[in-house]
Amino acid sequence: MKKLFSLLLVFAMILSLCACGGNEKNSSNKATIFTNDNKSVQMSAEDLFEVYDSNEAKFNKLYYRAKIEFEGTIKSIEMDRSVIVESGSVMGVGADGGASKIVFEEGWCLVVDANNTEIDLADFDKGDTVKVTSGIVGAPFNTDYIKKVCDNNRVVWLVGDDVTDDFNNNAKFCDIKTTIQK
Repeated sequence: MKKLFSLLLVFAMILSLCACGGNEKNSSNKATIFTNDNKSVQMSAEDLFEVYDSNEAKFNKLYYRAKIEFEGTIKSIEMDRSVIVESGSVMGVGADGGASKIVFEEGWCLVVDANNTEIDLADFDKGDTVKVTSGIVGAPFNTDYIKKVCDNNRVVWLVGDDVTDDFNNNAKFCDIKTTIQK
């Protein structure tokens, strides 16, 4: 009976140790962000949601058009879809839209302009783990339309120097070069 009890205790300890390892993925979900006040910070998409929701002015001051580098797992790749490139601004609407998006399991959404000749989305698949460099533009999730564009998944929107603003003389949204590598 003592051996059975000891064996049960060992099994319970092993199970509890396995449960402790469940948070390891969360630490790898952090991206390196080079803030607009010249600091380097480690943050997850959820961290940025909290900043955006609590104080959008602070988000814009520190993170709008800030450089981000992360390793992420591709959740989906969608061609010529509606994408958000800043709060209240939507582009790529319609069948011949101007942008595509790569959604990552970690909560990032990378916008790729239709005219981008350096990133071939056909080279990537769902489940691929890739390294990305781009710029942050927003994390809105406050209207039904935005939720529809996001497929009801909250994301931090990222764009690089390939995306232009049709309403602002085709100026670049961000001066950071977008790269994505396997």
